[in-house]
Amino acid sequence: MRKIILLIVLLPLASNARKNHFSLGLEAFNQFTGKTQVNNEGTLNYFSPQLFIASEYFINIDKENNFSLHPNISFGIPRTNGDENTHSMTIVGSFAAGWTLDQFLLQVGLGLELNLIWANGGTERLNNGDTYTDFWLPSGLHTSRNLIINFSGDWFFLYNWALRTGGYVYNLESSHKRSLSYFFGVHYHFGAEK
Repeated sequence: MRKIILLIVLLPLASNARKNHFSLGLEAFNQFTGKTQVNNEGTLNYFSPQLFIASEYFINIDKENNFSLHPNISFGIPRTNGDENTHSMTIVGSFAAGWTLDQFLLQVGLGLELNLIWANGGTERLNNGDTYTDFWLPSGLHTSRNLIINFSGDWFFLYNWALRTGGYVYNLESSHKRSLSYFFGVHYHFGAEK
């Protein structure tokens, strides 16, 4: 992990890059689409977005070929998960390669997603089909980690403003466990070149 952080810090210094810049955005993020239950009736989460604050640094490497690198970190606003006893927050860090084509930026890369879940412990009685079952609630903070493949596309509709949509793929090697998350949002670019 230290080597990755060192690479992210030193790469802009060694790249002969043209003007680099920073973006900040708001995104709606739908996690594990169609894989998690959102209510007692068994409805799956095809559209239950959470708000994310996303930041990204653009390292412009090759002006002729419009190639760039993009370290990114996004923070989900803490929220409850369908009940008031359990809370969660998601943090995503990624590093992507990007190609600019006119008003569009396409990115693909790798990342790490951290899911933080916390509660006060104990049990909660929930409907489990025909009966009710006591389910364990976590005590304190618990974290899960997922390696992800990320992809996105930006459309620069105004000089410093871009609409972004994209997604994350989890467990690419397992067709049974594979999952997809998607997001869409708007970003403002500070110090971008014309």
